[in-house]
Amino acid sequence: MMRLSFLIGLLSATLLCAGEIHASEPPPDFVLTWGSFGSGPGQFSSAWGVATDAHGNVYIADHDNKRIQKFTPGGSYLTQWGSSGNGDGQFIQPVAVTVDRDGSVYVGDAIRIQKFTADGRFLARWGSEEDPLGDIWGLATDDSNFVYATDRGGRILKFTSDGALITTWGSPGSGPGEFSNPIGIGIGPGGVVFVADSYNCRIQKFTSTGTLLGYWGSRGSGDDQFSGRWNLWLAVDPSGNIYVSDSGADRVQKFTEDGRLLSKWGEQGDGPGEFHSPCGVAIDLLGQIYVMDIPNERVQKFGYTESTPVRWSTWGALKARYR
Repeated sequence: MMRLSFLIGLLSATLLCAGEIHASEPPPDFVLTWGSFGSGPGQFSSAWGVATDAHGNVYIADHDNKRIQKFTPGGSYLTQWGSSGNGDGQFIQPVAVTVDRDGSVYVGDAIRIQKFTADGRFLARWGSEEDPLGDIWGLATDDSNFVYATDRGGRILKFTSDGALITTWGSPGSGPGEFSNPIGIGIGPGGVVFVADSYNCRIQKFTSTGTLLGYWGSRGSGDDQFSGRWNLWLAVDPSGNIYVSDSGADRVQKFTEDGRLLSKWGEQGDGPGEFHSPCGVAIDLLGQIYVMDIPNERVQKFGYTESTPVRWSTWGALKARYR
């Protein structure tokens, strides 16, 4: 069985990466940015993760300030919750954040995951110092509200929305289905799971139960390549397109679900559309893209206009999921 999985992965990787790669779409337009360094409302200190809900609200995991901040799609501050500690509703290392279709907010907090209402009321947690989950850095939910987490130790964990462990897969390494510093994770149509395998400089694609479907990417600075110098984060849109932010390359690349490059943007700097170690990325129901930009300590928002080749009907289909 292991040999079969290896051959499937090898064949898929060959197919995904064959041929010369060219971006076929223009990048999205810069829309706005907000944030600065500090501890006040709307300020950040090593903010990593970002997520959106069905209303377009934006949730940001503000790591050093040990809190979650919530904003409108236009960047207006709404609320915050959390403080330093290991109690319920407190945070140790809040890095990852995601929102399920019912509006519950999940936070990856080092060795555990905590669950909240949309306004920050504590609901549940799983994982503890006595029974750690690992080193949780990425979170995603699917249409059935299953929760997927990346453990930097080299595996993926899948839970119910109440924290019951369903399955795990992966191990440390560089072979198909293995991981080295997995960070970003996202769920595509049909429950397909995409994982950003940072130090292996690739994106791996799985079924919802962990069967390898393929992978693409290599180390470098060219198209379809990743730096491998820091972390890879990702988000998936309703069409299955993958947006990958590369902290070591100061850019975002957009791919089809089979690894064909569609567009790319970004370079090092602090101007609009420039990045300094971009990390978490999220997409709202209107197709707007939010990218966390540290140490610029800000979130940048990008979007498409009617002149750019985006299948607008897919966003209507996504909205229908939340009615």
